[in-house]
This record gives sequence, C-alpha cells and structure tokens, in this order.
Amino acid sequence: MTQQRSQKKIIYLDQNWLSDLTKAVRLDGSSPVDKACFTQLYEVMQRAIAEDKIACPTSPHHMSESNFDSKRSADFRSVDNALSRGLSFNHSEQISHYQLLGAASRFAGVDFPVEPWWCLPFNRDPDTLDSTLPRSRTGIEVIVTFLQWVSEERRLRDQIQGPMYREYKDFRRAFKLSYQDEVIFTIHQLFREGYFRLSDALAQLGDTPADFGEIYHTAVLRQFSWLMEIKGICELGAGLPAFVRSSEFANVPYLSIRAKLMAADIVRNGRRNPENSLSADFDIAATVVPYVDVFATENYLAELLRGTRVANDCECSVFTMRQKDEFLDYVSRL
Repeated sequence: MTQQRSQKKIIYLDQNWLSDLTKAVRLDGSSPVDKACFTQLYEVMQRAIAEDKIACPTSPHHMSESNFDSKRSADFRSVDNALSRGLSFNHSEQISHYQLLGAASRFAGVDFPVEPWWCLPFNRDPDTLDSTLPRSRTGIEVIVTFLQWVSEERRLRDQIQGPMYREYKDFRRAFKLSYQDEVIFTIHQLFREGYFRLSDALAQLGDTPADFGEIYHTAVLRQFSWLMEIKGICELGAGLPAFVRSSEFANVPYLSIRAKLMAADIVRNGRRNPENSLSADFDIAATVVPYVDVFATENYLAELLRGTRVANDCECSVFTMRQKDEFLDYVSRL
C-alpha cells in the first residue's frame, strides 16, 4: 500500500498538534500546553523545512477544523501556512477518485495517463527547494474566512455526519461480522457513498441554507460524471461489476484504509461512543497515511492505525501527544 514518496520526509500534523503548536508560539501563556516542548518543536521543524529535510503539508481538513475555533482560527491557519509553505494535500474525494481511475486502468489493462507522482496527492511537488518558494514581500498575511460556510460545515459535522455514523455503527454491530468481512462490506459501501452519497443525503441535510443548494447540486453532477469515467474504463475490460470484485479494487488505498479503520471501530470497539469528529478523522487518515512518513495524531486514531497494521503496511510512523518528546527527538535527528 506504500505509494511513491518525496525525497524529503513528509510529516502531517493532525489538528490537535497544530493547535498546541499555535498556542505555544502565537498565543499567550494561559493555554494549558507544554510551551517549552512545542516551542522547541516548532523551531526544529522550521529549521528542517528550511534545510529541505522535511515537508509539512496542510490539507483542506486543516482549514475546516481551524475555522471551527473562531477566536483562534487566524492564528491556527497562520502557523499552518508557515509550516506548509503552500504545500497541500488535494481533497479526499479527488485523491480517492484518481486512485480508483488508476486501479480501473490496471484492471482493464489500459494505459493510465503518466503524470508526476505528486500530482495525485498534492497541489505541487513537495521536493521543491524551500529557497525557491515565493516569499511575501510585504510581510502582511491575509486570511479570509467565510462564516456562513463555516456554520454549514459545523452543522454537517454535528447534526448530520456525527449522528449518522453513530447510527450506522450500531446498525453494523448487529450483524456481528468478523473484522475481515466487515472490511470487505465497508469497501463496497464507501465506493457507493463516494459516487451516490450526496444524492442520497440531500433528503437528510435538513434546512440547507439557500446559498448552498447550487453547490450541492453541482457536487452531485460531479460525482455522477466521475462514476461514468470509471465505468467507461472498466467497460474496456470485464465491466464495472467485475472491477468491484477484483483485487485492484480491494487495494485502492483510500477505500482500503478507511474500511479497515471503520471495521476496527465497529467490530473491535463496538461499545465505544464515537465523537462527531471521528468520521472526519477516518477521512484524514485514509487520505494522508499512504503518502507521509510521519502522522502525528490523537490517541484513538493512532490505536486504530496500529491495531489494523495500516501504519505498518504504509510504512508510516505514528506519534501521539503521549510521545511528543519522542517526536521532537525524531525531527531533531533528521
């Protein structure tokens, strides 16, 4: 499941790590964080970035999660910008779709357009020398937040996605499948959701603000056109039904990783009440883990990544806040 990697070490900081770094280096000392440790970590990371030893990409998830804290969002995003140097993961849906296009092409025995490896996960080449990246001439940083969109994302997380996943988890537990059987089911479920989720969910979105109706409609059309793209490739081989039963399909990184994490949560931790953010955590991990050397995250997600062997299979080192000193040591020794 390991994908081609940068010559630099790629490090992804989950939102809780970005939050504590920001509180240590940008906010007053009233925040309950280990200021000495995180200040040193920030300095060590900045030095390693400048020396082209590491890259620390942001992602669309960072922007969403930073904006949920209206008082600190500008500080979170400023520190994120300083670490990422403009390097960002693409949207999860886009990464998953292009992984599926590659898998469908291999299944059908047709050529897949050759592009630099980084075009699938990132917005630019992470191996670009830091000294060549553009710098602000004014020193002024402009951070724009659309409050209406932030409110809608919060509503979707807390009123739609969180409750729906809790209901889904209870529903799946009742089948009492083995972990592996739950993984197989979930891969197919995620594929279906990836191309029909929005059209199925529109009836459950509740009182969607009027300004977002056209956005959701456009997204539905995009999902349908993406599905037709995959179907067209599969028809050059044995067809779409055969593709979704193939090993190429089963090993698509995003689907496989997310399915394993969800199955472990359902089968092995069935009585654990999931937080509203857990679905987004699955999304983040399935997006970034195949492409990073280090994933600094929270305890439960780390437990799932290790217990399912996803971290090991992807050759990704996972650190939690309980290991912040070890993480500092890791970066310092690069």
